[in-house]
This record gives sequence, structure tokens and C-alpha cells, in this order.
Amino acid sequence: RSGSVWEIAIPGEVGNNVYDVTSIVLYTPSEFGKPAYISPSPTKQFQSADLFGFKFISSDVPQNGLTAAFGEFQMFDFNLSYHLENPLTKTSDYSIAIPPDTTFQRVLYKVIDPKPSAITRDDDGNWLAQFTLKAREKIDIQVTGVVEIYSQATTTIPKQDDRYLDKLLAPSAVWQTTDTSIQSLANRLKTPKAIYDYVTAYLSYDYTKIRPNVARLGAVDALANPTRSICTEYTDLFVALSRAAGIPAREVNGFAYTQNPNIEPLSLVADVLHAWPEYWDKDKASWVQVDPTWGSTTKGTDFFSKLDLRHFTFVVHGLDYQKPYPPGSYKLGPNPQKDVYVALTQASFPPLRNSKIEFHVISNVPWADAIVELIIENTGNVAMYDEDLQVLFDDKVVSIEKLAFLAPYAKYHKNLKIPFSFFAKSTPKMITVVFGIDSATFPTYEPGVKIVSILATVFSLVVLSLIWLKKHS
Repeated sequence: RSGSVWEIAIPGEVGNNVYDVTSIVLYTPSEFGKPAYISPSPTKQFQSADLFGFKFISSDVPQNGLTAAFGEFQMFDFNLSYHLENPLTKTSDYSIAIPPDTTFQRVLYKVIDPKPSAITRDDDGNWLAQFTLKAREKIDIQVTGVVEIYSQATTTIPKQDDRYLDKLLAPSAVWQTTDTSIQSLANRLKTPKAIYDYVTAYLSYDYTKIRPNVARLGAVDALANPTRSICTEYTDLFVALSRAAGIPAREVNGFAYTQNPNIEPLSLVADVLHAWPEYWDKDKASWVQVDPTWGSTTKGTDFFSKLDLRHFTFVVHGLDYQKPYPPGSYKLGPNPQKDVYVALTQASFPPLRNSKIEFHVISNVPWADAIVELIIENTGNVAMYDEDLQVLFDDKVVSIEKLAFLAPYAKYHKNLKIPFSFFAKSTPKMITVVFGIDSATFPTYEPGVKIVSILATVFSLVVLSLIWLKKHS
């Protein structure tokens, strides 16, 4: 058992089938539930008493054997530290990248301290927490929570449009899609599977390069120096070949749980992260994550048709191959401490979808429409998606919209125009806002919106009366 997932590995056979085995049957107790993944796919599935059965034809089993995982999702605790400094002599804004929801993971936040002024989402789906620092100020930020990682893609977050996907065919300093050697290979390979197979077989992992701040070769140099590769080279070559073949692709950077003794000790003392690619499957209308690095280092384990439950996304690099910087990159001083702690866990907490709705009068002058600012804050621990937002004046709906995204701790601002009218005939007595399952009301008398309208009307009548009297006196 690893965290909240049961993992099963059945060795394969090397060379000839010396035992003359024609089939393999895997039985699992029913409490294991449905498999998150099984590789290769079984030829038959059945249930016997309180057991589930999975039958495989021996000839279909690769030399490295069968792998399977059972569990709805894997969970990791995370504790991340960020260190920011404003070297300027004036107040400035800075942002950090915090782990986002993706098609393969959901993040539940415990603490973001200090609280960010805003959290936005960029075109690649990264979550950027904003902080305002005074002149010469330094702050340390703690971000903790739990991530649930799924083996299959869930809802596409965010939805991808063609304009964005077209940009993921462009070249960059490390994805040289216009290079003749890259183009020649891409024209020959053509498909994501062929590209994956080529990269895993052609490149060799260089364990001597596993250290902080190692130089990144890029796709062309990786092609010319296949034995000097680590995860970034496997990823860059896959992305470059995919883009050159007309397949939108990008880099994922984050934490990957491994029991490889050559890599694991370094993760205990330094924030060395893992990189792997994902490509856009137009038939599924979804991202597909693959890991050619692990496919190579495991000598053939399938990390193409399924990705294990050990890959935790920190940032996605599609439009920019470097930014935003992942957790572990925000360090100060000559002796930076370890800032990334991730560990398997079986303990989670329920998702809370709560919001706080506030109103602030920002303009309330006579003979003009009043302006009331609506502020909605996500006070829960998970992001909110496609929530309905309704505004009602005296129980009459005046606007309906969908709020596509609101991260935990994030705020949404909207100005509401309250109509001015003589004697406040068209000015509502009550404003009601309904957001998801939450609602709040705002009596216009209380802040004086309606009172100002009435007083302005009375004042206008008095002035007009005085003018009339003066004319006819």
C-alpha cells in the first residue's frame, strides 16, 4: 500500500517462456474496488465470490511484467515555502505559482500565509498568488494542503480553445521545432506514441547530472548528446517533436514520488523537481500526460497509455518554457533552505465550497446612478468553477452570469449600477446577490442610496419652485 492506493507488480519473463504459461489471472479482494489502471489491459474481467478477477494472455505481457493500482485517487500532503524580497524603494507587486487544479489533480488548501491580495489563472492554467511588498520588504510565505491525483483525466481545466492550442505549436529556445533534424524526425514519427517510443529508446539517463541548477540542453542538443539526458531533455525532445508534427504539447513541472535510490536521497536535501510532457488529444479533447523519462529508466514500463498516481503538477509551461517558476525556486541568500516537502498520506479533509459576499458604496451623488461594489471571496479550501451569479433588484433578476473560476482566497469584484429616479420610484429597496448556494442582501436605505435619490428629488423641486417664484414675483 502506497498512501491511499494499493499497487501490484507481477514480474515478467526474460527470454523464452520456460514455464509454458499461456495465461495469467490476477485476483483482488472486492474492497480494493475498481482499478485506477492496469497495464497491459486484461483480456477478460470477472467476479468470483468476494474477488475480482483479471485474466491476461501470457504473450501480451511485456518482459517487465504487469502493473496495477487500485484506489480512487492518490493523496499527498504538501508544505511549500516561498521567499520574496522587494529590492526597490517603492511598493511593488509580486506573484508566486501555487499548485493548481488540472485535468489530473484537485488541490485542497489548508493555509496560505500571509493571505494573498488576489489569485489569478494564466492561459496555461497556472495559479498565481499576488502579494504587495513595501520598499525593501522581505516576506516568507507558507502554503500547505492536500492534493488528490487521479489516473484518468477529469474535467478539462481550463477549457482549451483553438487559438491557445495553435500557440503550442510554436518554437522556443529549448523546443526548436524549425530545426531540420527535429523536423525530419517529426515527419517520420508523426504520432505521440511513436515519438514517445523514440525518445525513451534513444535517450539515456545521466545520473551524474541530478543536482540543482543543472544546465538545460534543449531538444536539439539532447538529440546530439543522447547520453547526457535527465528529465528536462526527455521532455524537451518530446515537446519539440510533437509540436513539429503538428501536435500541441507542453511541459509539466512538479514533484514525482519515486523509490529510485539514485534520485530519492537528493530530494531530501534539495528541491530537485521532475519534468514530464503532456500532449493534446483532439479526439478526447483532453490533455494526456506521459513520462518518457521513467519509461526509459524502468527499461520499458508503460508510462504512455497510463500515468501512475505519483506525479504532482506544480506548474505548466506551454506559452513560456521557463515561467512561472515552480515552488522551490523562490529562494534568498547564499545558503537556501529546503522549501518543498511532499509526502504520501491517507488523511484528507472534506472540500468546502464557501463564499463571502460583501457590498461597498463607492459612488452616491445626487442626480446620478449610485455605484455599489460587489465583492465575492472564496472562503473555502477548493476552487469554484462555473458558478451562477445572479443580481436581483427587489426580487427581479437584472443580470445572470457564470463565474468561470474563483480560486481559494481569491476575490471577484463587480460594480453594480443602482438607478437614480425622481422620488426613488425606480430605485430598488433591496439588492440581492445569489452566488452558487450562498446569497446576501443589501438594503439601499441603509447606505443612503435611496435616501440620496429622494433628497435629490426634493431639492430639485425646491430649487425649481424658488426659480418659478422669482420669475413670477
